[in-house]
Amino acid sequence: MRVFIAIKMDHDFDSYVNNLMCKSGSVVLESYHITLRFLDDIPDEQVEVIKNSLNKVKFDRFAIELGRIGFFPNDKFPRVVWIGLKNDSKMIELKRKIDDILNLELETNFKPHITVARLKQGNVNTYENLEVEPKKMIVSSFCLINSVLTREGAIHEIVEEYYLE
Repeated sequence: MRVFIAIKMDHDFDSYVNNLMCKSGSVVLESYHITLRFLDDIPDEQVEVIKNSLNKVKFDRFAIELGRIGFFPNDKFPRVVWIGLKNDSKMIELKRKIDDILNLELETNFKPHITVARLKQGNVNTYENLEVEPKKMIVSSFCLINSVLTREGAIHEIVEEYYLE
């Protein structure tokens, strides 16, 4: 199974980001998420171990707020368009807790973001002038997600959802 751990956006967040991407002329997604950790192809028996381990994560709910538009690897040679978060300290803390429980190496360059577009040609003009409102959302859970690759793109299926306190 090709799996990752992520925070799914609620309906209001999804709708807002979809409307923002429509203004840019981008293809919109069904739903958006913030990837906390990509685990890659994992044997089914290992997925069960991961599911059981993630049940041990204890963390309080917290708020996130949309920040600015950015580009990976940079705005001169963009391949990915993303929206960052204004205050990401709780998100980073949750990710560290998950990494610790799964005995994974700490990713020191982790930058929480919502991927909103992938670019074939590096034109950032469409996105640079988009105004991102400081929309807020309460994070009340995170998910283990199976990513099935198809010709039309990835299909994401929630394997398990873990609720925060």
